[in-house]
Amino acid sequence: MSDNKTYKQLEEELRSLKATVGKLEKRGGGMLSSRDFTKRVVRKEKSKKDYEKLRNAFYERNWKEIDREFIIEPFDELQLTPFSYDLSIGNEIFSVRKTNRIRRRLPYDVAPGETVIVLTKEFIALPPCYAATVWPRFNMVKAGIFQSMVKIDPTWYGKLGVAMTNFSPRTIEFKEGKAFGTLVLYELASDPEVYLWQAKDLKPVQIPIPNIPVRAKLQEKLEDRDLTNVCWVEDNSLVVKGLKKPDYDKLREIDRSEPWQETVEKARKSWLEYIDKDTGRKCIGMEALGMEDLEKLIEGPAMGEPLDPEKIRETKVTSDLLFDVALEHGKPFDLIANIPKLVEDIPKLVEEQVDKVVEVTIAKEIGRNVIPRMLQLTISILGFLALIVAIVGLLAGYFQLTFVQHIDIPLALVVVSIVICVVLFPTGLYLFSLKGISKFKKKLEDVDTRLDNKTEKLRKEIEKVKETMKQLKK
Repeated sequence: MSDNKTYKQLEEELRSLKATVGKLEKRGGGMLSSRDFTKRVVRKEKSKKDYEKLRNAFYERNWKEIDREFIIEPFDELQLTPFSYDLSIGNEIFSVRKTNRIRRRLPYDVAPGETVIVLTKEFIALPPCYAATVWPRFNMVKAGIFQSMVKIDPTWYGKLGVAMTNFSPRTIEFKEGKAFGTLVLYELASDPEVYLWQAKDLKPVQIPIPNIPVRAKLQEKLEDRDLTNVCWVEDNSLVVKGLKKPDYDKLREIDRSEPWQETVEKARKSWLEYIDKDTGRKCIGMEALGMEDLEKLIEGPAMGEPLDPEKIRETKVTSDLLFDVALEHGKPFDLIANIPKLVEDIPKLVEEQVDKVVEVTIAKEIGRNVIPRMLQLTISILGFLALIVAIVGLLAGYFQLTFVQHIDIPLALVVVSIVICVVLFPTGLYLFSLKGISKFKKKLEDVDTRLDNKTEKLRKEIEKVKETMKQLKK
């Protein structure tokens, strides 16, 4: 019976292998076309039961229930291209520029130079036979938006977080549902050796820690290096769960003794040799797997040290410092290097502008008030002269004065003189009356007062600018 049972087991394994080979033979590898997308995507709107069954299989990592189907939800054929699918912005966005990285609800105005992380509207789930990349769309590039390249590993499920930077000089609005990147799917020629797994579901491996000095404070050192999410101390053993290269390097730095270095190397080998019994594959822990929002993606402390406002205030800006910044960072910092020279030149420029303003103001006042009055005065004087000429001409003709006997005064000149007198005499009479003279004098005084007020105002502005320049130099 034992031999018969073994034979049946071998026969079952052979059938399973043949089925697997048959599936693999169907794969050609390469990119999926739009026909492949519509044929293999499982849509919730068409069959909610099949969609929920496939989605649960991804959550449970039950690959026996999954063949070549994948999930893009929601799926809209209008966003399908010949060999890709256009992804759209979801309802969450994070600004990397903000100190606390507060979540923003869309729409959101992305300022020039600002980097944001957007959550896709689509939930994507890929079986082991597929991988994918997200490429930027030309319309976004044309607008000045730079998008980071995104790769999607086989066995991934969840939404995506995509970083984008506004390199344009304009503020650009990000709206929910706006297409921003295009998803390209690749069918693999064979299944990968490593599958993604949620870090919390990984099974740990244990490595005994030899009796060395570092063992007493090892847990504390692991906490200081933020390693307790992948390894910790338990019963004098190092428990490893999802070890990665950066974690391995941090472990080696804890102690340089040979016994500890050997322990870390054993932990590395044990984790690399770990195989999941259900899938027969190695596993990589990923915190963001199954991501429905951006909380998982941005949790934890930000990299780098934030700027200290006090240190910024204490920093003395010099021409040499700005020049070094311009050389290091290039444009547009080359313009900043000239700020000290500009600060020194501002008072001189302001005084020049004030002089120009005063000159223009005086010219306007003269043109508006003084010149018309001078014209009136000139015309009145001419009128009086004409009057005198007319009177002399009439008297000479009437009395036949001897001292003008040889002077020929035409009758036309006399008539013209009389006309000029009639027209200009009232004007001259008014202008040279006491009332006219007083008004003219008052007008001149008003012009002088306005000029003095404007000049004084401009002088005060100069003093303010000079005071500001002194503070800037300090």
